[in-house]
Amino acid sequence: MSIVIVSHKERPDLAESLCSLASTAIRHRLPLRNFDLVYDDRPWTLLYMLKAYKFSQPGADYLFALDGDEIVCGAGCYPIPEIEIEGKAVSIVMSRMFTVPKRRVQWVGTKILKRLVNVVQTPLCMVTFNHENKGIYLSLTSRAKGLIWPAIWREFRPLGEMKVNYVDQWCAIAETDALRNSAIE
Repeated sequence: MSIVIVSHKERPDLAESLCSLASTAIRHRLPLRNFDLVYDDRPWTLLYMLKAYKFSQPGADYLFALDGDEIVCGAGCYPIPEIEIEGKAVSIVMSRMFTVPKRRVQWVGTKILKRLVNVVQTPLCMVTFNHENKGIYLSLTSRAKGLIWPAIWREFRPLGEMKVNYVDQWCAIAETDALRNSAIE
């Protein structure tokens, strides 16, 4: 597996391809709304966020993991000025993440996270999980079932549930510098 990470700024054509892949993934008998091409005019979708330049501002990006010509994962980061934790500015990392199902246990997203932390310009990074992904949050924050998370992920500490972008999310926070140091290992 030879993974190459590229920015949407270099390859804007990949966004619709990722959304096409994700929209065919079914969860609870419904397509994943965040990636559905039909919803590109709704603020919660990846295409809307890209068109609104949320991932193009300073301290932001959306990255794709490619294995040859195949998209295997995508995730982004952006500052969220309306949230401060302990008086510090925060960026959301791993936003609008999607990994193709057959690659989910290969930690491909970790490769993206390691690149995103070098884009972030705030002292804190936050990962958020909606109600459908709460199990991942619980696994990350409790280190459940003996799953050994890569070092960079172990830097996150749980915050619990809070509103992020007007939606209840399960959140975990980490110091950006600590994530950068873990990314080197």
